[in-house]
This record gives sequence, C-alpha cells and structure tokens, in this order.
Amino acid sequence: MSTAKVLSTNGQSERLQAWTLIVVLLWFFAALAGSVAGVFDVRRGPPLGLGTAALLPVVIFAVGYLRWAAFREMVRQSNLRVLTLGHTWRLMAVVFLILYLARRLPGMFALPAGLGDIAIGATAP
Repeated sequence: MSTAKVLSTNGQSERLQAWTLIVVLLWFFAALAGSVAGVFDVRRGPPLGLGTAALLPVVIFAVGYLRWAAFREMVRQSNLRVLTLGHTWRLMAVVFLILYLARRLPGMFALPAGLGDIAIGATAP
C-alpha cells in the first residue's frame, strides 16, 4: 500500500472517530437537556421523549453500520476489551437499590434497572 493511501486512510479514520465522538456527545447533552426540561416525565403523557431517546441512537448506529463502509470498518476494528470494560460502570446501579430502600425510587424502576445493570456490569469483564 502506498504512503499516500495510508495517510488518506488514517486521516479519514481520525475524522470518522471525531465525528462519532461529536455525535455521541450531542446525544448525551440532548438527553441531559431533555431530562432537565422534563421531557422524559411520564406524568405529562405518553413517554414519547423517553422512547425516542432510547431508540434513536440504536437506529442511527444501525443505519450508519449498514450504509457507511468506513463506519462499519471502524466498528469492526474497535477494541472489544475496552468496549466491554466500559460496561463495568453499571455496577454503580447499586445506587438504584439504595434509593429504592430509602423510598426515593419506585420498585418498578429501581429493581429491574438496578439488578439488571449490576448483573451486566459484573459479568462484562
């Protein structure tokens, strides 16, 4: 492979990684802003905002993976150990259980979310 081809591929890869980071950060801040604004409050009506916030990133990832070869290649070359290790933070879901015991979170949310996250976080490594 020529040096020019390698440089072009590396530059393209770096741009793709930068765009991926930007999209993830935008999603995070949009979700944070929606939370602060009460968009996810189910007492206001159907949880459309919550469903959109949960489903839209999955749809965007799937479309990007299926239609964008460079993105698909970046995903395939990702370090699976690092990605898997990222799930260990889910052990912090013990806070959901503590808040449930303190009667600050409803059991319908705290128990499945807390126990499920703890199970995934503990088995990820």
